[in-house]
Amino acid sequence: MSIPGPRYPSRKFLAAGFWLAFCFVLALADWAVFYPGIMSFDSIVQYREAYQRSFSDMHPPIMAICLSMFLRVGLNIQHLMFLQCLVGMIGVFQFVSQAICVFSRNRISLTKSRIGAAAVLVLLLTPISPLAIYLMTFWKDVWLLIAFCWIGAIVLGLLNEESANFCLKEKMKLSALLALMALSVMVRHNAIVLLPVFAVLFGVLVDRILPRKIAFAAVVMPPLLYFAANAGLNAAFHIQPYSMSILPMRMELIGLCKKYPELETEFPYTTQMLKPGYRETFVIGAIETAEKILQPGFNDEASIRREYRYAVSHHPLSLLDIKLRAFSGHIRRNPHLKFMLEVYENEFGLKLGERFLKYRTWFAATLWNTFHETRRWVFVEHGIWLMANLLILAGLCIRWIRRLDRRSLVEMLLLLIPLGYYASYLLASIAFDFRYMYPSTLFMEILVLGGVVSLGMSAADWIFALRSRGVSRSPNYALRVAEMPSSRSAI
Repeated sequence: MSIPGPRYPSRKFLAAGFWLAFCFVLALADWAVFYPGIMSFDSIVQYREAYQRSFSDMHPPIMAICLSMFLRVGLNIQHLMFLQCLVGMIGVFQFVSQAICVFSRNRISLTKSRIGAAAVLVLLLTPISPLAIYLMTFWKDVWLLIAFCWIGAIVLGLLNEESANFCLKEKMKLSALLALMALSVMVRHNAIVLLPVFAVLFGVLVDRILPRKIAFAAVVMPPLLYFAANAGLNAAFHIQPYSMSILPMRMELIGLCKKYPELETEFPYTTQMLKPGYRETFVIGAIETAEKILQPGFNDEASIRREYRYAVSHHPLSLLDIKLRAFSGHIRRNPHLKFMLEVYENEFGLKLGERFLKYRTWFAATLWNTFHETRRWVFVEHGIWLMANLLILAGLCIRWIRRLDRRSLVEMLLLLIPLGYYASYLLASIAFDFRYMYPSTLFMEILVLGGVVSLGMSAADWIFALRSRGVSRSPNYALRVAEMPSSRSAI
């Protein structure tokens, strides 16, 4: 009778553990440098809600609720920030790795794709990109970009496997994808425009492995889960309502009065709330300039909504012009906030640690130069990645129309996620901060860099294969090709 030998971890398990440790070390380093976490005014508002356990929907309440749970068990913001940073690192790494595999049609091994993903992740953590600082900032935009990365990684993973079995692994991936789709909408108000894209994408993915009738029913699951989760949070935590929708309405009404003086008489409520000389101060799309030119009490929701409906029905083209001007502020160079390197003044004693102050100062100065130098890095430009989004999506649409295959449809729907989020700032925009569009920009950066790495690795493999077969540009080329061994073992 044979005695079974000792069981050793599989090579696949060890490789996964190695790359998880790699992401863990990067996250730990980033966390140590920016400990306990960077927090803006909005972040402190959310921290205060978590500390007092009194929540409102002025900011998406799910972040404050999660933080309150950490506080309740004796942890604090630094522990949540480490988890945020770690999940973000792994999400970016997985997304890049899956993108390399998909672009190469699995001709590149998983090990090589992970090496390429590690190189891309390290590149994005350098001061040519704000990723390292954003991953340690308590912002809803950061939670959204992390959710985007994981959605991209899961969708590309499902696309890569093309499994036809509804096994436990498929169930777990689809469940995680559904939860991330709902979370994406819950952490950013304007991400609600993505619900139709999420719904169709989820239905198409379910259609791969389940009957068509079930796939049609699955289309309603992302919006259903989102609304159910929102209702559950409201019931469990008594979230106070705050009408955020009137903010972009106010901004656009002021913009109409500034750009088209002849329309002032048609908006009496808005006009009477503006200080004299407001046109010289107000910048369309910049809420910080609106605060300087408004009279106290510009918060009558009924009057604002009435005048906005009038603008939509009587001056749609003028209103569209204001929206386009506000949207363009995100694309062109502007002096507004790009990133933070501080903790906003607060009553909780929260502040950045002193240990890595010198490195933080260098990193911030280098990154600031990246944003402001004449020839800026592409990683701090939204316009380039928006154009890439449009061009790649157009190509995928043409391919899908010609083939009508599921793979092209999934890829097209995946590209609609960043484009839809870019477009949400055309519908409503109140400020020009770089971080607002960064989830879509990072999404496109990962896809394009994944494609570049895949192309480079494929070219290197092709050159290596030619050299290993002894191919050269000699007069005896045809003879060499004829004598080439045909078996794969000769490569």
